[in-house]
Amino acid sequence: MAVGCHADVVPGITPDVFAREMLQGERPPLDVRLSITSPPAIVHARLVERFGDWRADERALRAARRADALHLRARSLPAHTRWAMGRSLYGDGLLARVVEWFAGRREILDGLRPTAARDYLITGASALRLQQRDWDRVREFAGWAVQRRGAPADYYYLAYGLRYSMRVEQARRAADAAERGLSASGDPERHAGAVLEQGCAAIYQGRFGDARRYAFELAQRTGRYAIPRWRAWGFWLDGIALCYERDPDAADEAFDRAMRRFEQEGRPGPVADVLTGRVLADRVRLALGRRASPSTNLSDAEELGGRYLDDRALVLADVHLASRQADEAERLLRRVAASPSCPVAGAWASLGLAEVARLDGDQRAADRFAELAQFASESGAHWLGVQAAIGLGLSEDPRAAAIWAALPAELRSDTAVATGLGRPRVLWMMTT
Repeated sequence: MAVGCHADVVPGITPDVFAREMLQGERPPLDVRLSITSPPAIVHARLVERFGDWRADERALRAARRADALHLRARSLPAHTRWAMGRSLYGDGLLARVVEWFAGRREILDGLRPTAARDYLITGASALRLQQRDWDRVREFAGWAVQRRGAPADYYYLAYGLRYSMRVEQARRAADAAERGLSASGDPERHAGAVLEQGCAAIYQGRFGDARRYAFELAQRTGRYAIPRWRAWGFWLDGIALCYERDPDAADEAFDRAMRRFEQEGRPGPVADVLTGRVLADRVRLALGRRASPSTNLSDAEELGGRYLDDRALVLADVHLASRQADEAERLLRRVAASPSCPVAGAWASLGLAEVARLDGDQRAADRFAELAQFASESGAHWLGVQAAIGLGLSEDPRAAAIWAALPAELRSDTAVATGLGRPRVLWMMTT
């Protein structure tokens, strides 16, 4: 594999700085003329990692090490060191254990000097908790980090923890703060993640037009957003928003574009998310009176467990309700409610069980809907509040009018109310 590359750069600008500025969209390629025939090979390897075939990452890294050592490129050492540290952190290596040790001794971590070392360890600890999908630990540690230093990366991790903890309005504010700070930080990966968080919070709040705008930022813009992995997440987010806008065919096209990248990467989690999105699209088709044959295969989600299994079970429960199979829907919902992967899954399972009770004529269903509406109001999860209000209305409970009036004006529409009429309404039960 050839690792040498040619890059036109401005005199005095090193290739790694040039590459970073190009990725951030800050340096147009037409204003430069000087040719560098042999930049550090690690620059090329990093570009392969971000833009190329994921299977070439290891080959590019090995070739970069050989080439840079052969040509005695001392200036490439910092980049090689950063790469090695990243792999040690996320691969449960020595660095991961060091980070966890300091994270468990915050009084030592907070007083650590130099400050750059402290900041690296704080960010690394948040990243590890996010990778472990322990949302309570993510929220708690990132919240502490925000209080101690308030870096944009801290708000990024905090947004994740808050959203999965069903504190949606707080998550929205944290994601907005993260996006503003990261947009100028030279950290395109976390910046893209913050945009995705903004989009997911918009879904929870029923702001589907905003969700599609964030999806466009990820999927279609060039420059700092042109990272294949994040572009795929943009298509996925667009597909989810299109389901809510009742356009399942366009949603499937978006899911197809996301799936191509995720299958190429061989990452089962994102693939499971896309498959769940496709089941949701079929649920919308059923609501529109069209023929659909949703996949009821849970095997891939069961292997992953956690939120992936909860998501699939929730959407399939919605499908079973549409098919008048309330017993099967209840079985899936109780499975999620018994041990939810996160508060989001627990809340949607409660909504589904309340709907099953309503269909059975259980008078207690109205009280469950009212409790969920109160919870949605306190957390800022307005779309859950819409569904709870519709459930109260269908239960002919007088509390429905007041709860409906308290929702944001843009959600008090005939379209939202219509989901409860005619065929069994779509419950939109997903953790996104």
